Amino acid sequence: MKTFLSSFFLLISFLSAQNPILDARLKKIDIYLHTVDVGNMVYNNFGHTAVRVHDQNTGQDLVYNWGIFDFSDPVSFSLRFYQGDLLYKLGVYPYENAIRHYEYEKRTVWEDKLNLTPEQKRIFLQKLDWNYRPENRQYQYQYFFNNCSTIVRDYFDLAMQGTIKNKLSNEKTDIKYRDVVRSAYATNPEIQLPLDILMNSDIDRKMSVWEEMFLPMKLREHLLKFESNGQKFISESKILTEHPEMIPYKLNSFQIFAAAMFILAGALIIAIKKEKLLLERMLWVPCLLIALFIGILGAMLLLNWIFSGHTDLHHNANLWLIWPIDLLLPFIIFRILWAGKSFALSNTSKSNWLLYIKAHWLVFPLAAILWLTGIISQNISWILLYFMPVLCLLLFAIQLKIKNCEVKV
Repeated sequence: MKTFLSSFFLLISFLSAQNPILDARLKKIDIYLHTVDVGNMVYNNFGHTAVRVHDQNTGQDLVYNWGIFDFSDPVSFSLRFYQGDLLYKLGVYPYENAIRHYEYEKRTVWEDKLNLTPEQKRIFLQKLDWNYRPENRQYQYQYFFNNCSTIVRDYFDLAMQGTIKNKLSNEKTDIKYRDVVRSAYATNPEIQLPLDILMNSDIDRKMSVWEEMFLPMKLREHLLKFESNGQKFISESKILTEHPEMIPYKLNSFQIFAAAMFILAGALIIAIKKEKLLLERMLWVPCLLIALFIGILGAMLLLNWIFSGHTDLHHNANLWLIWPIDLLLPFIIFRILWAGKSFALSNTSKSNWLLYIKAHWLVFPLAAILWLTGIISQNISWILLYFMPVLCLLLFAIQLKIKNCEVKV
C-alpha cells in the first residue's frame, strides 16, 4: 500500500492537470465521503467522518481516517486532553477493513460519492499526499475547530477553490455550541451534566453553517445540498451499514439528577426533623457522595481557569453558584455521619458554617438576576432551574443538623 501511495501521488504532483493521460486516470478515481452515526462512547458521541478513495486504474481502495489516537496510556491521554495538547493522526487502511470496523461498532454509515472534476480531484489528492507524509500525519485535535470533520471540510473547500466556505460561512444558524454538546451527550447524562457546568460562555454563541460542519452529520447534510455552478457536490449516496440510532433519555441529565436528589434530600430533612437517626444516617451516605461531586466540580471550575489549555473552560459564570470551598461539604457530612448523636461543633465553627450556608442562599437569587438581565451571558438556565434547588435542600439539611448540634465548650 505504501508503494502505491508514494508512486501514485508522485505522479499527480509532477504532472499538470491538463495532461490528457492524467485526466483519464483521474476520471477513474472515485472519492467518497463516509459519515458514521453517533456512538455511545465519550469519544464518538459527535459521530465520525472519513474519506474513501477508489482507484479503478489499479483496483486500490483505501479509507482515510483522521480519528486515530493512542489510548495505551489513559492517564497521559487524559492529561494532554485537559491541557489542550491532544494529538490525533491520519490513518490509511483498505476499504474492507473499514467495513469490518463499521459493522463491529454497530453504527450506521452513509457513503456519498463526490462530483469532482479531474482538476478538483488532483488538488484534493495532492492534499492527502501531503497529509500522509510522516511529518504531517499528526495534528492538534480540538473538538469544535480541528477534528476529523473540519479537516475533510477544509480539504473539500480547497479542491473547490474556497467556494464552500465563501457561501456557507455567511449563513447563520440558530444553533449554539452548547445546544450541540447537550444534544450529543443526551445518551450519556453522566457526561452531559458536568460538561454543561464546566463549559463557559464561549460555547453560547450561534454558529455559522460553516462552523456547524464540525459535526459529521451536519457536514454531510450541508454538502448534500451544496451546489456550485449548477452542479451538485454529491452525485449519489448509499448506506453501507445500518443499525438502530441511539435513543436519548427523555429527561436531561439535570432533571435526572434533580429528581433523584429531591427525593433523597426531602427524605433526609424529614428524618432529621422526626429524629429518625438510623434512617437519617443511611440517607447521609448518598448525600456524602453528592456533596463530594459538587465540591469537585467547584474546585475544577477554578483549576480549569488556571491550568487547562481549553479556553472554553475558563472564566466560568457557574463560579457564582458552585464554589471551590464547597469541597468542605463532604467533610461536614462525614463528621455528622461519624459522630451520630454526639455531633458537636465549637461556637465559632457553628457560626462560620451557618454564615457559609447563608452566603450561598444569598448568591443564588443574585446570579439568577444577573443572568436574566444579560449581565451574565453564559447559559446557566439548567443549573439554576435544576441544580441549585437540590443544593439548597442539601444545605438546608446540613443547617438543621448544625443548628441542633451541641456546642463544644
